[in-house]
Amino acid sequence: MTAINTLRASLSSLVVARLASDKAQSMTANNRKKLSDFADVVSRNDAIAELLVACSYSASAVNQNVYSVEKVADIAITASSDKRNALSVYCAATFASMIALEKADIEITRDVIASVCTNDIKTKYDAKIKTTRVQSVKSKSTVATQHNSTINAMLALSMFNVTRNAANDEKFTLNRESVAVKAIASRLELAL
Repeated sequence: MTAINTLRASLSSLVVARLASDKAQSMTANNRKKLSDFADVVSRNDAIAELLVACSYSASAVNQNVYSVEKVADIAITASSDKRNALSVYCAATFASMIALEKADIEITRDVIASVCTNDIKTKYDAKIKTTRVQSVKSKSTVATQHNSTINAMLALSMFNVTRNAANDEKFTLNRESVAVKAIASRLELAL
């Protein structure tokens, strides 16, 4: 069985199991559809399946927050298509801001990524991300959900390297060897 077929079979099985679980019974119909749609697009689209395999995506990541799974799909669709940019505003802002912050030698932690997801969190590096961050003000719960699901999606696709800083906080850098990072940078016309 090829790596793509193995991924497809695992993904399908895990999505079916998750949708059949007790927890899924309280899941909204929209979120149930997002999970099913992800499994469907991976089963039908060779380019997306190849990208997931190239990024060492683990099918067990479908057990994460549904928004993370949706963002994995959006990133994969965008990275494997010349015609469609499906990136969420949060993924696009995080990606572009990370490039800007890394060039300025600014350490990128979860708090930094949260500040990229809204214009409401003021930081000492606002000038560096003025044009790349999400420009609208969001509630604290929206920012928490969006920055965590963006981080989880990008980690699932091996787009980030993770280390620890002196305070033992997670510190993120773009994995410039990642197929997804290269494809998204090209798609957004951003120099790595």
